[in-house]
Amino acid sequence: MTNREIANRYIMADGKTKALFGLIELSFLYKYYFLIPASLALVLELIAMKRNGTKQYDYLVLTSVLLSIVLVFFPVWKLMV
Repeated sequence: MTNREIANRYIMADGKTKALFGLIELSFLYKYYFLIPASLALVLELIAMKRNGTKQYDYLVLTSVLLSIVLVFFPVWKLMV
């Protein structure tokens, strides 16, 4: 949802605004709040991996948590333009 909003603002911007769009993107810093549940999930998953459990699901969850953390920092909105 946030990336779609950023992409819409970029599409509606004129040439000068597109050149300085990094400054406008700073108004979307609230997207880093998505790191809080992802970090909590990472900590809980690492605790769960120490205990005996099904390793197949542990690696699947660990991969998805790490992917969600990386995607917060990756500018996905640029792929939508």
